[in-house]
Amino acid sequence: MLDHSRGGDDAFDLGSNHDARTTCYGDAGGNMSGHAIGGNDMFTMAGPQNNYVIYGDAGGDMSDHACGGNDVFKDNAAGGDATFYGDAGGNMSGHARGGKDTFQAGDESSTVFYGDAGGNMGDHAIGGDDKFIGSASAAYGTSLAYGDARTMFGNAQGGDDLLVGASYFTHFTDLLNMLIGDAQTMSGNARGGDDKLVGGNDPGPSHLAGTYESVLIGDAQTMSGGARGGNDTLISGTGNDDMWGDAQVMLGNARGGDDTFTFYANNGHDKIEDFGQGLKGSNWGTDHIDVSALGVCNFCQLDISAFNPSTHESTITFGSGNDVVVHSLIALRPQDFIFS
Repeated sequence: MLDHSRGGDDAFDLGSNHDARTTCYGDAGGNMSGHAIGGNDMFTMAGPQNNYVIYGDAGGDMSDHACGGNDVFKDNAAGGDATFYGDAGGNMSGHARGGKDTFQAGDESSTVFYGDAGGNMGDHAIGGDDKFIGSASAAYGTSLAYGDARTMFGNAQGGDDLLVGASYFTHFTDLLNMLIGDAQTMSGNARGGDDKLVGGNDPGPSHLAGTYESVLIGDAQTMSGGARGGNDTLISGTGNDDMWGDAQVMLGNARGGDDTFTFYANNGHDKIEDFGQGLKGSNWGTDHIDVSALGVCNFCQLDISAFNPSTHESTITFGSGNDVVVHSLIALRPQDFIFS
């Protein structure tokens, strides 16, 4: 699709086949360029042990001023593999823009979501405000969700995405969710969006401390160059959550955003890996721990262990079987919290 071409608003009902291998393109099997605009497409499917690959707009690249549509993938299937590229299967460059795409995931063996591009977002590309909603009753499998793309560089800007992890229908012990607000890597002058990540729930007893069902990363697994993180909100589920407000690896002049870590009752055994306190010389931002939903009114009501200067960790205990280990540069202070 090129020039000023426009895609229609199409509906794909793939039925309830068994052991099928299906690929769908909402608008173009190849590239979109010029001022091409994708339609608002709907993909619906059911049936066991299928392999689905869905491209909301283009199977290839989006460049120039191409714009993706607001596409929806409703996966009612189970036991197979499902991958959804919200806009482009390849790269987004120029001034390309992603649409506001939604993936309502099924109970698959493998679920993968790229909110905008399966490859790179570079130049001045802008991601859409996308949504990933994991299965509410997962039996197995892993969800891997990137809010925007695999890689972001140049002056790419991530969208403000919502990533909700899958939840177990019964108690299991495996990692269920890997949710990444923007991309696997961010470099150059890439900017992360203001994303919301929600850990999955587990109806069974808590896993052992130090084992996790969800990994939540606000921006990227690695940030370098002059990349900047967004102001993200990470919300713990009832499963154990490993929470990174910015990135697992921060290099060069990369800087994190001002993130909020939110906790509710029965949070399990969680960990905050990069709690920023706005300190001079730190590449983390000014973060907050929101305990307002727990009815905590002031700092004196918190049960916080002594700060360990060797590990830079302390533990906040909310109750039996429910706590969070916080990795910070200095001991936690009243101004680090949001109270009720």
